[in-house]
Amino acid sequence: MGKMVVPRSSNVITTDSEFALVNVSVFRKYKQDFSQACRENRFIVREFQFDPSLGQESSKQLQDARDKEKFQYKKFTQLLKVVFSETFQALAHIKFLRLYIESVLRYGLPTDYLYVVIDLDEKSSNKLLPPLIQHFAHLSPSLANKVNDKSGDVNISGEYAGLLDQDIYPFPLFALDCPRND
Repeated sequence: MGKMVVPRSSNVITTDSEFALVNVSVFRKYKQDFSQACRENRFIVREFQFDPSLGQESSKQLQDARDKEKFQYKKFTQLLKVVFSETFQALAHIKFLRLYIESVLRYGLPTDYLYVVIDLDEKSSNKLLPPLIQHFAHLSPSLANKVNDKSGDVNISGEYAGLLDQDIYPFPLFALDCPRND
């Protein structure tokens, strides 16, 4: 459009379906010629005046936004710790209620049971499970051969046998995944 445009100075800043915002640097002497050539081709020319106070104001706004973000993040993490604690307590209570109900359904009343919570890692739980099954085999004779069975499959007959999606032991067993701070 003009012969006195600074080489490689045009940059497309943004575009949409109808318009494009382009930055072009032109020598002052030929600014009017370039503007006239753009208007003839139906482009709108707007001048840009650099104002250093806008840069300082922008950096101040950015710093204020960062400070606000830090404050909000701190507030959010505090709230999250409280909510997580309460939610985890509620989950533990639900697990214990489920354990109690499972015990009553399996062994009946009166409720003279011992509930034990054991904190184990994966290796230790694999080592502890067979001795527990052997020790409590008298509670469910149909599951007593599970220790000797290498596949771990137990054949349970009945109407609801297909609905079971977890391992069956001669005692109620529920896992509660606890978050760890390692």
